[in-house]
Amino acid sequence: MVPASDEDVKEDSIKTEKSTLHPRFKEFIFSIKRYLKNPLTIIGLFIILLFSVIAILSPVIAPPPFPHDPFKIPHTGWKLEPFPPSAEHPLGTLEQQYDILYGIIWGTRSAFKIGFLVVLTNLAIGVVLGSLTGYFGKRITYRRQGQTGLHTCG
Repeated sequence: MVPASDEDVKEDSIKTEKSTLHPRFKEFIFSIKRYLKNPLTIIGLFIILLFSVIAILSPVIAPPPFPHDPFKIPHTGWKLEPFPPSAEHPLGTLEQQYDILYGIIWGTRSAFKIGFLVVLTNLAIGVVLGSLTGYFGKRITYRRQGQTGLHTCG
């Protein structure tokens, strides 16, 4: 019998380590690798992470002039024409001199709040309807399919 080399032993230990992983974990790793190969996925993740960081750090990035009401956009005048970008307002101003950058930064927080509220509402409705469908069986299933079709088409 030929003695096993170090490379054979190392290869065998790698095979046994991989084979001890749960099949669903293997499938999860495969899916993540596949998603990360798609450049649009990377761009989308980058955008979501960027807006998340902006939303979390908005009090640091754009400190509110009115701490009791940070969503009140500050303005520097009452002129009806917008101004172009300047040192004081990097993205310029809207009518009545509302700062665009401040509105974008604090608007990300509002967008995330509304987005999470919509997702949680859909989750609650889905869990209730799914539970009813699972409990009552075919009678509810066919009605729900018809209602879903009506909502999707109309």
